[in-house]
Amino acid sequence: KRILPVFETQDVDSLFDLIDETTTVGGAPLGAVKLDYAQIFGASRNLEDDIARLGEGLHKRSRERKFSTMLGSQVANDVIKRGMERWLQFKDPGAIRSSLGDTEWCRRLEKLSKAVWALVRPGRWQREWGEDVPDNCAELHVIKQNFGSMGWVELGWEGTTTRFLNP
Repeated sequence: KRILPVFETQDVDSLFDLIDETTTVGGAPLGAVKLDYAQIFGASRNLEDDIARLGEGLHKRSRERKFSTMLGSQVANDVIKRGMERWLQFKDPGAIRSSLGDTEWCRRLEKLSKAVWALVRPGRWQREWGEDVPDNCAELHVIKQNFGSMGWVELGWEGTTTRFLNP
Protein backbone atom coordinates (compact mmCIF):
# COMPACT_ATOMS: atom_id res chain seq x y z
CA LYS A 1 0.00 0.00 0.00
CA ARG A 2 2.88 2.37 0.69
CA ILE A 3 5.00 1.51 -2.35
CA LEU A 4 4.33 2.72 -5.88
CA PRO A 5 6.51 0.70 -8.26
CA VAL A 6 7.07 2.09 -11.74
CA PHE A 7 8.64 -0.34 -14.17
CA GLU A 8 8.55 1.70 -17.36
CA THR A 9 11.83 3.30 -18.35
CA GLN A 10 11.69 7.04 -17.79
CA ASP A 11 13.86 9.84 -19.07
CA VAL A 12 14.91 12.57 -16.67
CA ASP A 13 12.10 14.99 -17.54
CA SER A 14 9.30 12.41 -17.35
CA LEU A 15 10.76 11.14 -14.09
CA PHE A 16 10.62 14.65 -12.63
CA ASP A 17 7.01 14.98 -13.85
CA LEU A 18 6.10 11.70 -12.14
CA ILE A 19 7.76 12.74 -8.87
CA ASP A 20 6.12 16.19 -9.00
CA GLU A 21 2.68 14.60 -9.57
CA THR A 22 3.13 12.04 -6.77
CA THR A 23 2.39 13.82 -3.52
CA THR A 24 1.13 10.78 -1.59
CA VAL A 25 1.52 7.02 -1.74
CA GLY A 26 -1.08 4.89 0.04
CA GLY A 27 -2.47 8.00 1.72
CA ALA A 28 0.87 9.04 3.25
CA PRO A 29 3.14 11.83 2.01
CA LEU A 30 5.87 10.71 -0.37
CA GLY A 31 8.76 9.73 1.91
CA ALA A 32 11.36 8.22 -0.39
CA VAL A 33 12.24 7.85 -4.05
CA LYS A 34 14.36 4.84 -5.00
CA LEU A 35 15.68 4.69 -8.55
CA ASP A 36 17.64 1.71 -9.65
CA TYR A 37 20.00 1.48 -12.50
CA ALA A 38 20.79 5.15 -12.98
CA GLN A 39 22.28 4.48 -16.41
CA ILE A 40 18.84 3.96 -17.99
CA PHE A 41 17.72 7.50 -17.17
CA GLY A 42 20.12 9.16 -19.59
CA ALA A 43 20.84 9.00 -23.27
CA SER A 44 24.14 7.35 -24.10
CA ARG A 45 25.43 10.42 -25.92
CA ASN A 46 24.96 12.66 -22.88
CA LEU A 47 24.63 10.19 -19.97
CA GLU A 48 26.81 12.11 -17.54
CA ASP A 49 24.94 15.39 -18.14
CA ASP A 50 21.55 13.66 -17.81
CA ILE A 51 22.58 11.91 -14.59
CA ALA A 52 24.02 15.14 -13.17
CA ARG A 53 20.75 16.91 -14.02
CA LEU A 54 18.83 14.03 -12.43
CA GLY A 55 20.88 14.35 -9.25
CA GLU A 56 20.48 18.11 -9.04
CA GLY A 57 16.72 17.86 -9.64
CA LEU A 58 16.27 15.08 -7.07
CA HIS A 59 18.35 16.99 -4.54
CA LYS A 60 16.22 20.12 -4.99
CA ARG A 61 12.92 18.21 -4.79
CA SER A 62 13.93 16.11 -1.80
CA ARG A 63 15.09 19.20 0.09
CA GLU A 64 11.90 21.14 -0.69
CA ARG A 65 9.48 18.26 -0.04
CA LYS A 66 11.45 16.50 2.70
CA PHE A 67 11.76 13.04 1.16
CA SER A 68 14.87 10.93 0.77
CA THR A 69 16.29 9.69 -2.50
CA MET A 70 18.43 6.68 -3.30
CA LEU A 71 19.99 6.05 -6.68
CA GLY A 72 21.37 2.65 -7.63
CA SER A 73 24.06 1.94 -10.17
CA GLN A 74 26.78 -0.55 -10.98
CA VAL A 75 30.51 -0.16 -10.75
CA ALA A 76 32.45 0.56 -13.89
CA ASN A 77 33.68 -2.41 -15.87
CA ASP A 78 37.25 -1.24 -15.16
CA VAL A 79 36.74 -2.01 -11.46
CA ILE A 80 35.56 -5.53 -12.24
CA LYS A 81 38.51 -6.08 -14.59
CA ARG A 82 40.94 -4.71 -11.98
CA GLY A 83 39.42 -6.99 -9.34
CA MET A 84 39.68 -10.06 -11.56
CA GLU A 85 43.30 -9.36 -12.49
CA ARG A 86 44.25 -8.81 -8.86
CA TRP A 87 42.41 -11.98 -7.81
CA LEU A 88 44.12 -14.10 -10.45
CA GLN A 89 47.53 -12.67 -9.55
CA PHE A 90 47.34 -12.33 -5.74
CA LYS A 91 44.08 -14.06 -4.67
CA ASP A 92 43.05 -10.71 -3.14
CA PRO A 93 39.33 -9.93 -3.53
CA GLY A 94 39.82 -6.41 -2.15
CA ALA A 95 40.34 -4.85 -5.56
CA ILE A 96 36.66 -5.42 -6.42
CA ARG A 97 35.74 -2.95 -3.68
CA SER A 98 34.74 0.28 -5.36
CA SER A 99 35.60 3.77 -4.21
CA LEU A 100 34.59 7.27 -5.25
CA GLY A 101 34.81 7.64 -9.00
CA ASP A 102 34.27 3.93 -9.68
CA THR A 103 30.58 4.14 -10.60
CA GLU A 104 29.47 3.80 -14.19
CA TRP A 105 27.48 6.99 -14.22
CA CYS A 106 28.55 10.37 -12.89
CA ARG A 107 31.23 11.80 -10.64
CA ARG A 108 29.33 15.11 -10.40
CA LEU A 109 26.45 13.23 -8.79
CA GLU A 110 28.82 11.64 -6.27
CA LYS A 111 29.96 15.11 -5.24
CA LEU A 112 26.36 16.25 -4.75
CA SER A 113 25.37 13.14 -2.76
CA LYS A 114 25.24 13.22 1.02
CA ALA A 115 26.30 9.58 1.16
CA VAL A 116 27.80 7.07 -1.26
CA TRP A 117 27.72 3.38 -0.43
CA ALA A 118 28.99 0.34 -2.29
CA LEU A 119 27.82 -3.21 -1.80
CA VAL A 120 30.14 -6.09 -2.68
CA ARG A 121 29.72 -9.86 -2.45
CA PRO A 122 33.30 -11.19 -2.68
CA GLY A 123 32.18 -14.83 -2.88
CA ARG A 124 30.06 -14.07 -5.91
CA TRP A 125 33.09 -12.73 -7.76
CA GLN A 126 35.39 -15.48 -6.57
CA ARG A 127 32.90 -18.04 -7.90
CA GLU A 128 32.78 -16.22 -11.22
CA TRP A 129 36.59 -16.34 -11.33
CA GLY A 130 36.62 -20.12 -10.92
CA GLU A 131 36.87 -20.64 -7.16
CA ASP A 132 34.60 -23.08 -5.31
CA VAL A 133 33.72 -20.83 -2.36
CA PRO A 134 30.39 -20.03 -0.73
CA ASP A 135 28.60 -16.82 -1.70
CA ASN A 136 27.36 -16.15 1.82
CA CYS A 137 28.78 -12.77 2.82
CA ALA A 138 28.46 -9.19 1.66
CA GLU A 139 30.37 -6.04 2.48
CA LEU A 140 28.81 -2.60 2.67
CA HIS A 141 31.37 0.13 2.10
CA VAL A 142 30.37 3.61 3.25
CA ILE A 143 32.62 5.59 0.91
CA LYS A 144 31.25 9.05 1.65
CA GLN A 145 28.91 10.24 4.35
CA ASN A 146 28.40 13.85 5.33
CA PHE A 147 26.74 12.95 8.63
CA GLY A 148 28.64 10.03 10.13
CA SER A 149 31.47 7.58 10.03
CA MET A 150 32.79 5.75 6.98
CA GLY A 151 34.28 2.31 6.44
CA TRP A 152 33.31 -1.33 5.89
CA VAL A 153 30.43 -3.25 7.44
CA GLU A 154 30.44 -7.02 7.03
CA LEU A 155 27.08 -8.68 6.45
CA GLY A 156 25.85 -12.19 5.94
CA TRP A 157 24.18 -12.91 2.59
CA GLU A 158 21.41 -15.37 1.89
CA GLY A 159 21.02 -15.58 -1.86
CA THR A 160 17.97 -17.84 -1.91
CA THR A 161 15.90 -15.13 -0.23
CA THR A 162 18.02 -12.10 -1.24
CA ARG A 163 18.49 -11.11 2.41
CA PHE A 164 21.31 -9.53 4.34
CA LEU A 165 22.00 -10.98 7.80
CA ASN A 166 24.10 -10.20 10.82
CA PRO A 167 27.37 -12.08 10.28
